[in-house]
Amino acid sequence: MRKKINSEVWYTPDSVGRLNIPPFSVIIKDPETPIRVKQYPISPEGKNGLKPEIERLLSKGLLESRMSPFNTPILPIKKADGSYRLVHDLREINKRTVARFPVVANPYTLLSRLGPEKQYYSVIDLKDAFWACPLDEKSRDYFAFEWEDPVTHRRQQLRWTVLPQGFTESPNLFGQALEQILQEYQTGEGVTLIQYVDDFLIAGEAEDKVRAESIRLLNFLSAKGLKVSKAKLQFVEEVKYLGHYLRKGRRK
Repeated sequence: MRKKINSEVWYTPDSVGRLNIPPFSVIIKDPETPIRVKQYPISPEGKNGLKPEIERLLSKGLLESRMSPFNTPILPIKKADGSYRLVHDLREINKRTVARFPVVANPYTLLSRLGPEKQYYSVIDLKDAFWACPLDEKSRDYFAFEWEDPVTHRRQQLRWTVLPQGFTESPNLFGQALEQILQEYQTGEGVTLIQYVDDFLIAGEAEDKVRAESIRLLNFLSAKGLKVSKAKLQFVEEVKYLGHYLRKGRRK
């Protein structure tokens, strides 16, 4: 199956997704009064763990060095493999955000589209999908944080240039962008395509049709600038999707 897939679609730490769409703007209440939350103390281990990740994000253009009147704290979260994940505490920004009307579909409504005749499945999981969506210049100031390099001890403010993870509107805004992109995609006969935020499910009666549709979708996503987690790709007769196990059109 993977021989016909454009390898550019697979996520690697050296690759990032980029959607060719207009930058998103974020609206917050009372923007003239900046939100300023002091940085929490971070242990030396945490700073050293975050350093390579922050340098990677800067090198890929997902973060940039800019001064901002806004500031919210970050946290280092240690992963199972010993590396660290950058978590930005955006709770105060989320409280002041003017939310758009949510267009994310109900998972139960989506899964009700699957009949018992659909016995083969594939699940495609986009990787760091929010980071593929650019932010406009003004909105970037809302997502700034302070960073002190553990080696040089240089302090600076960094800000996101893309939709941050942990931002309340990121799923909704990304969902709208993806919905528009998918209008260009025509699903083949005999298969059903379900999309929920950054997860796709392809279901069909015939194994070969599900395989072919999976390849088509992966290549389409690659052409649009999105990245997929190769490790999470599922192609079996029973899959886990949106917290449910699906088998022969039934969920449990």
